[in-house]
Amino acid sequence: MPNPPAMNILKPRNLTHPQEAPMLIIGCGYTGTRVARKLAQEGRSVIGTAATPQSVERLRQEGLTALRLDLDEDRDLDKSLGESLDKSRDKSLAGNGPANPTDHPILYLSPPPPTGTTDPRLARLLDHLRARDRAPRLVYAGTTGVYGDCAGRWVTEEHPLNPGTDRARRRADAERQLQEYAGEAIILRIAGIYGPGRLPIAQVKGRMPVLRPEEAPYSNRIHVDDLVAVCLAAMERGRPGTAYNVADGR
Repeated sequence: MPNPPAMNILKPRNLTHPQEAPMLIIGCGYTGTRVARKLAQEGRSVIGTAATPQSVERLRQEGLTALRLDLDEDRDLDKSLGESLDKSRDKSLAGNGPANPTDHPILYLSPPPPTGTTDPRLARLLDHLRARDRAPRLVYAGTTGVYGDCAGRWVTEEHPLNPGTDRARRRADAERQLQEYAGEAIILRIAGIYGPGRLPIAQVKGRMPVLRPEEAPYSNRIHVDDLVAVCLAAMERGRPGTAYNVADGR
């Protein structure tokens, strides 16, 4: 197989910025929790959101500042974000300015709804920011699925989008929304994520049934630890208006 073509490359660096507002991780789940841990280790303040009380409690048990945010149900984002951020502030955030959600750089990890061809969740957040005349730096975690079936060819960020499923169309719609966003938006087109808890090790050891080969074709992947590094590098060094493919290339 020939070598892959050159692609956009991000180089991470230290993200200790004590004078900046805390990073807001919207959809702080499998990947977001690891990003938050890394930031905390480097002395950076971070606030994670989750849609359920159980998930919020899980984040708090990790020692993270967390608040509940449901982009389907919350009708007043000023209340659900702004007031919750005020309540969530502690001494570690005291020197970072007003608890305003639009002052925080945003890592957006929340997926679109499971149906339809658009992403109303992202639309609601962007409408909220627009209404407040704010445009923070925003890194969006998307998917390589927006390219569609490329028949095994190497794909760069310049490859045209050709989503072949409603799931991919929802992601393509999110990218379209971000093209109209007034702030600095960086798009990550992420391959399938693997890592601790996402490998069928127990099933294999237990000789449990696995998928037939035709149900598990070759696909691009990225380890969650590498994805964490890319998310941080994108927030720090990503070029606004740029999309980056995120895969291990294997």
